[in-house]
Amino acid sequence: MNQLIDTGLTKCGFLFETQGGQGKPLLSLVALNDHSLTFCSTDGLPADSILLTQSTRVFIVGDQEDCLLRVETGVRLKILRAQSESDANDWLASIRQNVGRLSSPALPRSQIQLQRKGRSKTCYAMLHREVLSLHPSHSNTMKILSIHQLTHDSSVVMTNSTSIELKNRFEKVTFSLGSDMELRHWMYALELAINLPKKTVPSNWAAAPPTTVPILCGHLLFLSGKKWQPVYAVLTKDGLFLQHKKKGGGFSQPIKKFTLQPGSMLFSTVLKRHSFELVTFSNTLQLGAPSDTMKEQWLSSLSDLISSSSFDASDPLQGAALESTRFFKTFETVIKEDSVGLILERAGNFAVATVISDFLQRKGLRCGSILSHVEYEKTNEFGQRQLVTSLPVITGFDSFARLVPVLSYPVKLRFVLSPLKVGWLLNPSRAFGRLRFMLAQGNKRPFLEKVYVQLSNGNLSVSSLKRDGNSCKIVLDLHAASIRLVDSISRCIHNSFEISSGVNAVTLKAQSYEEVQEWTSSIALAISMANGDGLLAEVEKRKARSLRTKEADELGPWFGANSLSSRAGQVTEDNNHA
Repeated sequence: MNQLIDTGLTKCGFLFETQGGQGKPLLSLVALNDHSLTFCSTDGLPADSILLTQSTRVFIVGDQEDCLLRVETGVRLKILRAQSESDANDWLASIRQNVGRLSSPALPRSQIQLQRKGRSKTCYAMLHREVLSLHPSHSNTMKILSIHQLTHDSSVVMTNSTSIELKNRFEKVTFSLGSDMELRHWMYALELAINLPKKTVPSNWAAAPPTTVPILCGHLLFLSGKKWQPVYAVLTKDGLFLQHKKKGGGFSQPIKKFTLQPGSMLFSTVLKRHSFELVTFSNTLQLGAPSDTMKEQWLSSLSDLISSSSFDASDPLQGAALESTRFFKTFETVIKEDSVGLILERAGNFAVATVISDFLQRKGLRCGSILSHVEYEKTNEFGQRQLVTSLPVITGFDSFARLVPVLSYPVKLRFVLSPLKVGWLLNPSRAFGRLRFMLAQGNKRPFLEKVYVQLSNGNLSVSSLKRDGNSCKIVLDLHAASIRLVDSISRCIHNSFEISSGVNAVTLKAQSYEEVQEWTSSIALAISMANGDGLLAEVEKRKARSLRTKEADELGPWFGANSLSSRAGQVTEDNNHA
């Protein structure tokens, strides 16, 4: 308990731990510091610990007089009961304040390699405001291996490209980090912690925070081809960075960066123990964590970043897909109260047409189309007829489901039709091995296979005819698929793109950039429809913002933005994404 006090507690007191609704609540001494909640037995010995994360949520459940606190970190869940209502509010405010501080670059924590007497030991380090604490691992922070005070005579230097030396008059600590981003982060935080308490800050010290602050770091396995490779991963708000480990130790300088976009997806897989899949707009990554706890921590951190991510307009493929609304075909119909033959089901956040009558099919509606616009009239409290508009693509399926019982017929529905496209393309993917050999021999025009490609019903089928007369067909399910442009290594594969679905991938080559844009935009729309989020939702949001801006310009500057939705005869529902 003495070592725990040295970490700089922000709050300490007694709370009851509920045992999953069974048995008598257990009274524990709870200590809160900058990084964790530690639960001690009545004799003061640490028994459990929760590592706080930036995505930690804490709130009061039940009635105020119950004094129940629910703490969710994304990996752990605790239900705590305070002894009074005021005590519960104090704990709520203290935990939320500490969670808010975790995004500060002044409080780093990560796995380190502690160098001592010529030996290296893996530890988990956490920097508190004036103390550096070392723990066995991220899942065992209740046990403290050592405490190192930061005093006015402490100093920190970078001994090489990956190591830091922290020393004062009494001790010296040397440790190495896995990436240069972590190194810059720790150097800034240690210098800040040492210099801020001083009355006179050195004139040569410039407190410039690092441009990229790691959120989560650690060793992972990355599936490249058919082989799992050890990598060191760093997750920041800018994306996921992977450094491939060299043979013989150390990390290579080139970094692979994978950015997150709205609609990116996460899955647990069975390819390897503790493995999971990350699907972004342009990449499908198969990753493996060292333990189930680390896997849950990675999934939680990635999920939080996906919810706050945005599309990158500088990316040529994403920018073209967002602007290529001319490839989006719509269908409108009016549904009366006695109309039958249309069933909508949930696909992610979208309402998708799964059963369609022959009448609507003859008019042009296709299975897999997404409901994007609902319009009907209703009578307000003054007896006036008002036009009500809802955008299910933006507000989400749940919002539309709540709207259905109060609809007044007739109702005008608008759908974004599922893409339907066929054509002949070239498939250079099977010729890549031969391609490198022929390029080495000076041959610039290797063989490319001609294939027939069909995009329909959320699937992409690629068919080819072999020399023996037999046909070969590959079908990719576009749910949780990704699409990206292929880097050109010769003239023969210019205008190429790759579609990945799980561990399967196919590379296709078009005749021109315009044809590439048509295919990639159509496939990107089909992927968004299959996933129930992403590109289509972003396009509809931009259209809604553009329409509001245009209406505001037409009405003149004296109308406020909120006046648009309250005009007589029209009510617009444009809530945030559910």
